[in-house]
Amino acid sequence: MLRYPQISHGYLGERYKDSTLSSSFFAEVWQDFSLLDSTLCFPQRVPKTGYFLELCSLEKKYFQEKLQRITAQITNELQSALITGHSTIRVNNLLYLALRYSLFDEILSITMMGKRSQSSGIEIKFIYELAKLEKKLSCHGSELLLDGLIAIANKLPLEPECNIRVLNRIIVFFYRYAAHAEKSVIKKLLDAHISEVNTYQVTTTREAILKSMAYRGIAMASDLGEKKQAAFLSFAEEHARNITPQGRIEEIAVSDNLYTCLQSVAKWHIYQKNYTEAEKCLEEVCKLDPFDFVGYCEMAMFLSRLDRFSEANFYFEKAAVLGPPGVGMNTYFQAKCLEKISRNNEAILTLQKASAIDPNAVSPLLDLFYYYKNNNSNKFKEIAKKIMVSATLVEQLNPDELYEIKNVLVD
Repeated sequence: MLRYPQISHGYLGERYKDSTLSSSFFAEVWQDFSLLDSTLCFPQRVPKTGYFLELCSLEKKYFQEKLQRITAQITNELQSALITGHSTIRVNNLLYLALRYSLFDEILSITMMGKRSQSSGIEIKFIYELAKLEKKLSCHGSELLLDGLIAIANKLPLEPECNIRVLNRIIVFFYRYAAHAEKSVIKKLLDAHISEVNTYQVTTTREAILKSMAYRGIAMASDLGEKKQAAFLSFAEEHARNITPQGRIEEIAVSDNLYTCLQSVAKWHIYQKNYTEAEKCLEEVCKLDPFDFVGYCEMAMFLSRLDRFSEANFYFEKAAVLGPPGVGMNTYFQAKCLEKISRNNEAILTLQKASAIDPNAVSPLLDLFYYYKNNNSNKFKEIAKKIMVSATLVEQLNPDELYEIKNVLVD
């Protein structure tokens, strides 16, 4: 039995009644692989490499082996489609599928074969550049460069949909992830992007989602000023709420778009200190995807900032149960909430649990160390030894913490 069936079943191509939106999408694709021959709206969230590493470590052998077969099939199908000249739609869908399974290296290593139209070649190059950026996002501290995407943008005009996708990713990576690019270049591209999105005519669900997504990306451009940012975010939400899907796969995509849109709206309300509106958005996020950890984690963080620790404790626990990613992190923050509401015995047990879930995280062990030390328990020496025998844990300590732990062992 899988520990996280609401996530794992979908990535293995199996339907599950209580799946997350993303997991449901992949289950539908694997149940009917011919869907890849039609234009699809993929979930917008791209998992980082660590997501699957954590999921595999928690789910153990059955999941690891089947996921390996699934990802190998994606790679083989993609190579075959490129070699044999399958339709542009199928090739692009396989590339997007590989992106959602964090197969960044596989995308980057593929040799492009066969003649393609200019627009289809641009789409492949676009996904290639996304894979490069997403791989770097998976490695904290890696420098993000937008040269590749900007080079594609300089080939404009392309088809409107391709224009919008390329320009929107440039804007999002620049403003959200602080990717490197000339400010004057970004301003020029932003102006062009706004003009194109405003005049973009939608006739399909995919196009409607794209327009909503584009407005949300534009709203991240802080240079526009708060009034314009708020207006674009409002446009994004309005479009997201007024899309009528046709069939199950589109229904998932529409809900996924509204979900990500409301996350942005909630963050905006928090930034503006409109806490009542922010809480309403986060409540809706949790209802839209009730088996996904993200909404509960964001609600928990929000409540913690308002010192509502009893409520935050509930949401952190819920997020930990539904995770990964971040099962250990959410368990740790739950322990901190329990400590704040003076449920110390439960806090200690939860810290122990957090350390067991993520043995490479030093924070739960440090908290246990100080707790035992301050309460005259010799267990603090055991914790100190456990930390010092791990280079991974030691490198997370600041100089004062390292000095104190070393002194304990010397004594």
